[in-house]
Amino acid sequence: MKGDRKNMSAFTPRDWLFLIPCKDETSVFLYAPLHGLVTKVSQAGAEQLRGIIEALSVGNSTTGFDPRALGFLMDNRLTSLPEQWVLPSTVLPAEQGITLSITNDCNLRCIYCYAKAGCDTTTLDYTIAKKAIVYSLKLAKSRGRKHFTLTFHGGGESLKHKRLLKTCVLYAERQAHVLEIALHISIVTNATLITDDFAKWLKEYAVDNITISLDGNEEIQNLQRPVIGGKGSFKASMHGICNLKNHGIPFAIRATVTSLSVQAMPDFVRFLSKEIFAEQGGLVHFEPLSLCGKASGATELDVDPQLFVQYYTEARVLGKDLNIRVVCTLDTFRRDKMQFCGASTGTMFCVCPDGSISGCSRITKASDKGSDLFFYGQITLETDSPEIDMHKQTRIVEHGKLPESPCATCFARWNCQGFCPISRYLGENTFQESCIIVKQLLLQDMLSEF
Repeated sequence: MKGDRKNMSAFTPRDWLFLIPCKDETSVFLYAPLHGLVTKVSQAGAEQLRGIIEALSVGNSTTGFDPRALGFLMDNRLTSLPEQWVLPSTVLPAEQGITLSITNDCNLRCIYCYAKAGCDTTTLDYTIAKKAIVYSLKLAKSRGRKHFTLTFHGGGESLKHKRLLKTCVLYAERQAHVLEIALHISIVTNATLITDDFAKWLKEYAVDNITISLDGNEEIQNLQRPVIGGKGSFKASMHGICNLKNHGIPFAIRATVTSLSVQAMPDFVRFLSKEIFAEQGGLVHFEPLSLCGKASGATELDVDPQLFVQYYTEARVLGKDLNIRVVCTLDTFRRDKMQFCGASTGTMFCVCPDGSISGCSRITKASDKGSDLFFYGQITLETDSPEIDMHKQTRIVEHGKLPESPCATCFARWNCQGFCPISRYLGENTFQESCIIVKQLLLQDMLSEF
């Protein structure tokens, strides 16, 4: 959690208490996300609460208001922030982990790729990777960290360069062992290059977080995620998944939802239950398409937010019956936060194939829109430590702050935090559409409490 004491102390009750009209028009939700509370109150009670909240926020007396309403706020400690929000910790870039985007090359040509993967084949130099690993692990040690995550993700398919990936993992494990830090390895992959031998290696070196990009059944996967040349990738992805399963390696599924696949989310959950997670259950992470990279201007692929909410909700309910956990970054009830992700706070430390340091793993080459904002440093063969431009890092933090309008007064502010910073920077339609999705899912979950 990142923030500073001055900013948090400036918040008042109207920043964390929200009164939301219910559809029945006879009652109102009192929503206090930072306190984990949602309850229904009458229209009259809401008027009393609204007056008390405003009085407390501007320092006026609460005399004259219904003592029962004031007592409710006091008894539930809603007049002040919980302690963990009053004193947030400060996290430095690379302190908790780093992301290595080891190549811009990819064996797929997804129709919506945010990185336009394959437009160049630049690959990270191992010497630069080592410098990044040593720097970040030593920083973690100096900050008293006991755990550290090395993630392979970014603008291409990391498994195009398995030897480099393996070498980086082995080097990081040796360095972490010396520093007495528990190392966690995370890989995001399309799974098409996971051979039986590589799955054995993953098992041997306890790679503990694997995310597979798989968008749907064979028809949808082949349509949205073809290989070079246009053929489908479904069979190759499933072969890689089978190799993971044969060696008992856990993984999660991540599906990009487009207008072509939005109605198929429930069917995909059924498919996962039958064909992939039949024995032990699993997790699927649905995300609506971002109109960037290859999808820039591809409005025909854009997802209608109402349809996303409808079919995502159906998939989530179905998942509970089939032992499949269905999640989305826009599904946020009781998961409050101070920032959308590390790209909001300048804490992400993504090492790009050319040695640049990016504050967003979606921005990994100079030609990417947004590199002028999110590139804030460089690691070179000539220097021992990263060269970090603090002015640029500060710009990332400033951009990542919650927009004053309309976000600062929105009841979903602590759930959404202004959505994806790079989406806001690029002015994507998905920024506005995410507002609809977040708020509708929140309201649905509030109603389910009663």
